[in-house]
Amino acid sequence: MDTASNERLQSIAIEIQIEDCHRMIERQCERLARQLERGQDPKESTFVLYCLQQSLIALSNSKLYSEWDAKCVPRRKQSQ
Repeated sequence: MDTASNERLQSIAIEIQIEDCHRMIERQCERLARQLERGQDPKESTFVLYCLQQSLIALSNSKLYSEWDAKCVPRRKQSQ
């Protein structure tokens, strides 16, 4: 598999993980809202939501770096 194909597959995989993370955050927000309505302790759900948020931030940063790196690699090869 060539480098361009590998980079494209990596980009698709990251995008799928970002979409999954968004869905998990939505579901966790719904759970948290139900817990609050019932007067239950939301500590664990809040912690899970925080972890999902941090995962989303990491995935988004990974996507940005991957896009940046894909643009810069051809320039690095030309300058060598």
